[in-house]
Amino acid sequence: MVVIPIPYAYPLYIKKEDAREVVKWQRRAAAFVLIGITIVMAIMQFFVAPKLLNLYNSLNTQPPFLTQISSSLMLIIGALAVIGALYFLLSKPDYSKLDTVISKYKEGEMIKTKELMDKRFVWLVLGVLAIMVIYLVATIILPIYSLTSQIQ
Repeated sequence: MVVIPIPYAYPLYIKKEDAREVVKWQRRAAAFVLIGITIVMAIMQFFVAPKLLNLYNSLNTQPPFLTQISSSLMLIIGALAVIGALYFLLSKPDYSKLDTVISKYKEGEMIKTKELMDKRFVWLVLGVLAIMVIYLVATIILPIYSLTSQIQ
């Protein structure tokens, strides 16, 4: 059996006194993911999409509708992602759910980090990430594939 180390952004166990840090870590990680995927989208939009549109124009082919409006879509999606990231970084977290979980433990006792994390929060970030990946596939990758299949 081979053990493959997987980087984990949070410690597996944390003391009761430090439990509030898990919520802060979770919010920071979500903000960094949102900002990171927005940067990737911007790079694809401003460096790859113009070349793709030029290629369509040079072949006298009409680009797909989503590719034509992709810059507007990117600005809207990117702005929403950055606003969400700023909200996660600048607003104070709600500790009410956390306080009910940690009230069952004694001072100095170790708590599993998974018990303290908000699952809905994780799914929200994964959902936004999935939407952004679908956007990139629909506006850049599929049009490239469509164009190469027309040439052959």
